[in-house]
Amino acid sequence: MKYFLTIVGLLAIIFAYGQSDNTSTLTDSLILKVDKAKGINKVTILNKLSSLFLSTNPQKSIEYAQQAINTSQNANFRPGAGRGLNNIGQAQLIQGNYVNALAYYLRALNIFENERQEVVVKDLSFVLSNIAEVYYQRGYFERALKYQLSALKLQENFHDQAGIGASLDQIGSIYAGQKMFAKALENYNHSLNIHKKLDNNQVAISRNLCNIGQVYFMQNKYAQALDFYKKAFELIANQQLHKTTEANLLENIGKVYQIQGDLSNALSYFQKSLDIRQELGNKDGISANLNNLAEIYLASKKYPQALNYAERSLTLARAIKSRLREKNAHYVLSEVYAGQQKFDEAYKYQKLYNAANDSLYSESRLKQLAELQAYYELEKKEEENKGLKQAKQNLEQKANDNSVILNNKQLIIYALITVILLGTAILLVLYNRARFRKSLTDELEQKVNERTAYLKKITDELTRANHELDTFLYKASHDLKGPLSSLEGLCHVGLMEKDERKGMYFNMQRDVLNRMQLLLFRIVEIGDIRGHQPDLSEEIKLKKYLKSVVRSMRRVEGYKNTSFSVEVDDKLAITTDAEMLDIVLDNIVKNAVQHANSYYGDDSPHIRLEHVERDNFHEIRIIDNGSGMPPEIAERIFEMFFRGTDNFKGFGLGLYKAKIAVSKLGGEITLLKANKGETVFSVTIPKTKVITTAVAPPVNGLLADKHHHIVPN
Repeated sequence: MKYFLTIVGLLAIIFAYGQSDNTSTLTDSLILKVDKAKGINKVTILNKLSSLFLSTNPQKSIEYAQQAINTSQNANFRPGAGRGLNNIGQAQLIQGNYVNALAYYLRALNIFENERQEVVVKDLSFVLSNIAEVYYQRGYFERALKYQLSALKLQENFHDQAGIGASLDQIGSIYAGQKMFAKALENYNHSLNIHKKLDNNQVAISRNLCNIGQVYFMQNKYAQALDFYKKAFELIANQQLHKTTEANLLENIGKVYQIQGDLSNALSYFQKSLDIRQELGNKDGISANLNNLAEIYLASKKYPQALNYAERSLTLARAIKSRLREKNAHYVLSEVYAGQQKFDEAYKYQKLYNAANDSLYSESRLKQLAELQAYYELEKKEEENKGLKQAKQNLEQKANDNSVILNNKQLIIYALITVILLGTAILLVLYNRARFRKSLTDELEQKVNERTAYLKKITDELTRANHELDTFLYKASHDLKGPLSSLEGLCHVGLMEKDERKGMYFNMQRDVLNRMQLLLFRIVEIGDIRGHQPDLSEEIKLKKYLKSVVRSMRRVEGYKNTSFSVEVDDKLAITTDAEMLDIVLDNIVKNAVQHANSYYGDDSPHIRLEHVERDNFHEIRIIDNGSGMPPEIAERIFEMFFRGTDNFKGFGLGLYKAKIAVSKLGGEITLLKANKGETVFSVTIPKTKVITTAVAPPVNGLLADKHHHIVPN
């Protein structure tokens, strides 16, 4: 879906700045004029041709833009070179080359910032929006918003309505990426109202409708999403100029049908999208469509076809070095091999998927963008050096024309001697500093290498142990389910006999099997929690959330006799992974309900949930007036399979699961008190401000639904 927003947003900005719909006629006319044109006029025509070919032939667009840059340098027309660099950046973005796109945008920005603002205001706001789009795609929302707001300020100062509409739409996408749907819709609708008042703005209106549909899609309102997608599609369908946009709308419509279970329609739309992208040579889009088709065949259990499409998608993703496409292909391949009972292959691709998902928004990507910034600074310095060389040549020419300086040989000799002596002294100082630094560096490298070797040994041992545990859990979940299901079927057959004594034994045997199946489910669930990649970006209204946790206890024995209170500020919101927090609180509160009903002295059972504000973390306390526990039991309650009493039917896994889940949040569970009449559990969660949104789906689907609440022991 991000890919769709990128291309639609980019094309909408292009046409919001004045592109004509009558492209074929205009293109032919400009091609006839370009050979006869010269200087600035030729630069303008070449950049116009580059813009017109962006959607239909990105490579042709790059060729015209490069000619415009070369001609601009000969004519000393810097704005023309900046527009050419910006066009190349747009073409690279359409092809999915984000790194190259950002490099060209930064070079264009350097040129426009050094020109008179009133002359290049549209160009400057345009390139700021494009840089914001790249940062948005890489997941750096704050940086994207900074650049986009800078563009919006310029457009408002110069009353550029088309630019304002495009910027508001981009800001809406940034909020949508952070799941701030109300803010996203506010900006999208504002942008739509502006575009409706402007003439010949069908592409921008189509973009607005599509983005509004995207918000509904992200909220699982698929009927509304499909309605907006189709309205957007009607505005640009079957127009040669908008083929890229058409392909992406077809893909999104297919996604809606796929989620709704209409696999036939989904397959049709994905195939149409693939045909257009193959015609355009859009490798990133082709890889995405191939993976979409693989998912359809996987859902239909047509594993050979699914395997073929997924492998083709992976090959193409590796060719264009797209980690996002590789990650998606790895996930489909793991599911295909699991469906074919090839668990070693499935596990291999699941590990590749997890690794790709972990690194997709890691610090290495931020480092890559930092390197691009350094590259941009280097380009800027090279431009400055060219200016210095030219100034030096001018000074030398003046010196040659000045007979006084030429005749004063003695002064020149003294100056040279001074320079040589000064240079020699500087070289000696630099040489001594270099020797000292090299000695210090060698010593530090030796210590670092020794420490690294030790840490690598420890890491390898931990990795091997985790691998063995994950492999066992994964295979156990498949290998044990079959025999247990077979035994349950035999019990069912046995119960069909009319012998009451045999029926009693078969009932007892079925109860044991059910308990064994539940235990297997709990163990596999622990494996899923251990392998879960946390998404710490979801905002939760804490009081409302804790009340929903209380309501979810209504099936727990003792709930009707227990009173609850939630002491939390109505406006307090925290940001964390709701799935993991569910597991933590469900198990602790359930434990409190059971023990509050086992002892409460002269008072009725009561459980209080409260929030305590700390400097760097949130603390949630669960307090009950139950039976408490002796110290020897309190020390072991978080151990696997430990039960403090035989009065409860659980497996002793609830608090152990809670401990693993809270570690995924970077927090802790602590038993503060365990007295009769007052037991206090403390759950601490770090205060985080996270901007990443990607979350890996679980291997077995046990953690697929958020806010599940009821989690038995």
